[in-house]
Amino acid sequence: MVVCPFYSYRSYLAAARVSAGDLPGGYEVRRDDRHFYLGNRALQSSAQAAVDRALAQGPWQQVAERRFDMPVQFSDFAEFDQRMMRPTFADHRIDAALQERVAAAFAPHCTAEGARFVRPMHVRLLQRQA
Repeated sequence: MVVCPFYSYRSYLAAARVSAGDLPGGYEVRRDDRHFYLGNRALQSSAQAAVDRALAQGPWQQVAERRFDMPVQFSDFAEFDQRMMRPTFADHRIDAALQERVAAAFAPHCTAEGARFVRPMHVRLLQRQA
């Protein structure tokens, strides 16, 4: 089992949105039988606490942990907007003012080759104890 809670594009999106200003709580996203929330720090902390409890009390043992930076590139702001700010068909409550603020923050990072960032990743390998 690999647990990578909220260290993927979801946290990247949350960071991008939080840097743009004070925003409402998380948005539920459903994919098949999974669901998660974007931008809800309390829920993220709660999920991390559940993993920590499972390690402390439950049948799980952490056998490895890795942190690394994953390169990510966007050809322009439109691609960033589609992939990071609107990854689903849900209403993310992004108005024109918010989109302009995020675009302004994104612009200094954009070159003729696009914008390159690194995404911090955290992977914990858990194994069920017998």
